[in-house]
Amino acid sequence: MIVVYHILLFCFINNGASDNPIIYKSICIPLHIGVILYVLISGYFGIRFSLKGVLRIVANLFVYGVLFALIAHFYFGDKFGPSKIFFISNSPFWFVNIYLMLYFFSPLLNKLKVGLSLANRIILLLLLIWISCYTGLLGFDKSLALGKNLINFALIYYIGDTISVYKARINKIPLRCVILLYLIINALSIAIYLSMPSSELAYSIAFNYNSPLLIINAICFFIPFMRIEFYSKSINCLATSCLAIYLIHSSNLFMQHPIKQATSLIQSTTSNIMISMGLVLILGLIIFICAILIDKMFNPLWRLVLKFVDYVNTKKIGVIARSWSSQD
Repeated sequence: MIVVYHILLFCFINNGASDNPIIYKSICIPLHIGVILYVLISGYFGIRFSLKGVLRIVANLFVYGVLFALIAHFYFGDKFGPSKIFFISNSPFWFVNIYLMLYFFSPLLNKLKVGLSLANRIILLLLLIWISCYTGLLGFDKSLALGKNLINFALIYYIGDTISVYKARINKIPLRCVILLYLIINALSIAIYLSMPSSELAYSIAFNYNSPLLIINAICFFIPFMRIEFYSKSINCLATSCLAIYLIHSSNLFMQHPIKQATSLIQSTTSNIMISMGLVLILGLIIFICAILIDKMFNPLWRLVLKFVDYVNTKKIGVIARSWSSQD
């Protein structure tokens, strides 16, 4: 969903090459919940902070951020400034910046939810909703406006945890009601956007990550999958590359060159929206598979990172990290 959304946004909408921007923007709305789903799943299962997790994210950022930027610089002539050195705090991937903050704060967030009563949980969620969805979405605080911040990620994280805690009750809701609400929310979001195309508020309600409609949309999408009980080694193997898929396809090395060239070919080949979307879905699947294969090629490097983690864990910083992640 995130890959196809980015293809439509960066290659069909933002570059002005498409003759159907309204149609593509409408299609983007149901696809735009990918980031929220990622954080929602993190809250549902709970983030377990560790040096292994931190260094794996940092290693991914270095390889797919700095090294890929260097390749794009020497091979395609893309700019490579000194700011690239600060690849952790100045990453071009906004999602990873915020998610890393969430990862660092997860032990504190996890301790706060231990023994939390339903009443206190509701109060906590309402406070976060007020800060993020009211103060942020309505533009009273510009720093919170887009929902690309730790407060909003903490809200979604706690929503995921709440779904996990009250899973039995939520599963009693008829599935047809959840699906109907999902369809209504999508139709409402598209209608708001299309009826007020130049409205900043309409755009915020349809696209900002702190939009209640977008968050409810993600929850409704997630609930049916929550009811499926299965175990798959193959899916677990693919899941370890989820972050890499995001980093690889979002990098300039891929998005600004092969992906943009492929989408230009699609646009020049057909003007039929159905054929065009079919080709975009195929392209998204190809990118998805290629990104996983690229990530697996770096497995020797990731194993070296894990060996380094084992060494660091024997030092004082390892003791401090385990103390910080402790639930006691």
